Amino acid sequence: MSLIVLATLGFACTDDDIRSEHVLNQGPKIVGFAKSTQNIAYFEDLGVQENNVQVALIGRGDGTYPTSPLEVTYEVDLVKSTALEGVEFEFADDSRKVTIPAGGSFVNLPLLVNTGALNPTQKTELYLNLTSTTNAVLGAQYSTIKVVFVGCDTALEGPYAYGSVPVTITKLTPNTYHSNYFPPFTTRYFFDFSDVCGDLEIIDWQFQASNAITGPDGGPGTGFVEDNGNLTFENINVAGVAGYVNRTWTLVRQ
Repeated sequence: MSLIVLATLGFACTDDDIRSEHVLNQGPKIVGFAKSTQNIAYFEDLGVQENNVQVALIGRGDGTYPTSPLEVTYEVDLVKSTALEGVEFEFADDSRKVTIPAGGSFVNLPLLVNTGALNPTQKTELYLNLTSTTNAVLGAQYSTIKVVFVGCDTALEGPYAYGSVPVTITKLTPNTYHSNYFPPFTTRYFFDFSDVCGDLEIIDWQFQASNAITGPDGGPGTGFVEDNGNLTFENINVAGVAGYVNRTWTLVRQ
């Protein structure tokens, strides 16, 4: 079944299509985490390695950069987190604050990762919440980041098939992959996905900016690695594409 013709996808952007975070020059300055999720992966003991989580100026209010520093405080969500301070990670200092400099647009929050302490069979997660800021406001939808510590290596690259369609998956970075076919379209479109200890998440595709892939709850499209090596993605939706609602499909390893 042919699902779409590209010309019918409706890629033109209207005012209604603009997400709230794209309106950067109205209201107060807004700060938040640059990402909602960040994976940190190591598969051997390299000692302590510094990794950065970025706190950014999401909205610039009147369109200018700050003329005074923006101090931002944060805390660990102890209820949600499964990663432990002193085991998988430590903070570079105990202040629990970072500062976006005057004229700047971001600041790095450094995490010291104990690479030899990452779990080799399952992921652990650190949830950080922004709690306050000066000379700005916190963006509610940007105030939490999930940092996923990955110690389980993965090797999903290689040949697959969707029915009679050959599919090639290549590794982009550790635990991140590129597929040259996104089922079940008749035209070849690519998609990229991550693998965290067997849990798959679609992170991009050819038209993500205009026709986003989501799961049934509006979050990322997800899947899993089967015991036989096949990749199954469940309840996948493509915005603006009639008929692509809650679709489940499998790439069969060859």
